[in-house]
Amino acid sequence: MSNMSYCRWRNTLIDLQDCVDSLEVDENCNDTDKDLSIEERRAKKQLIELAYDLIDRVEEEGEVSC
Repeated sequence: MSNMSYCRWRNTLIDLQDCVDSLEVDENCNDTDKDLSIEERRAKKQLIELAYDLIDRVEEEGEVSC
């Protein structure tokens, strides 16, 4: 389900932070990807690629406006 436009950025920020937190390697150095399904691994890769695209667009436009 997509976010409503009035809270898109806030909700996405929370979800993206959860994804970033999941990248942390646990203290036993276990591979966190081993528990992901093939679909989740694919989505992870696509999300990271999309994040690079977002950064590129922001860099092209200059400062982030608020």
